[in-house]
Amino acid sequence: ELFKACESIATCTDILGRLESELRDCGTVGDTKPNRLLYLATVTRLFNTPVSVCFKGNSAAGKSHVLRTTLPYLPREAYIEISGMSEKALQYSQESFKHRHIVIHEFSGVQSAEGNPWLRMLLSEHRLDYRTVSPGSGGEREAVILQKEGPTGLIMTTTERHLHPEDE
Repeated sequence: ELFKACESIATCTDILGRLESELRDCGTVGDTKPNRLLYLATVTRLFNTPVSVCFKGNSAAGKSHVLRTTLPYLPREAYIEISGMSEKALQYSQESFKHRHIVIHEFSGVQSAEGNPWLRMLLSEHRLDYRTVSPGSGGEREAVILQKEGPTGLIMTTTERHLHPEDE
């Protein structure tokens, strides 16, 4: 039953051509290269080192449109969408980042003067180990390790001309 439901996609010999055709049917005009790039980048989430992508451009240049029109063609478990986050949101998140892409719609919403070292660590080291202190069951403090497993990729848009050098 499952194969019958996806047979036309599973047996397609030109999946990017099919994606382009679907995008055109939904009203996309102009260059679909960014859509195809985004689609291929998300497939790499299954690799040991996923590809990350940053769409840079002026406001209203179409960066968000690429995300809005391409993400529906991906499995929902392939990515996590984030509009903004605090400095330590990744460490405390209950979501799994393993073999997924983090999609950030405007990177300036998560960037600080130091950049985003926790995100860089997750992307480059394929894991995040964050040591902190938490109240224990008896009220005393105890050390805890918050671990996030990768590999993880990043897809982001930004209007910033330059990002923190290490984030770049």
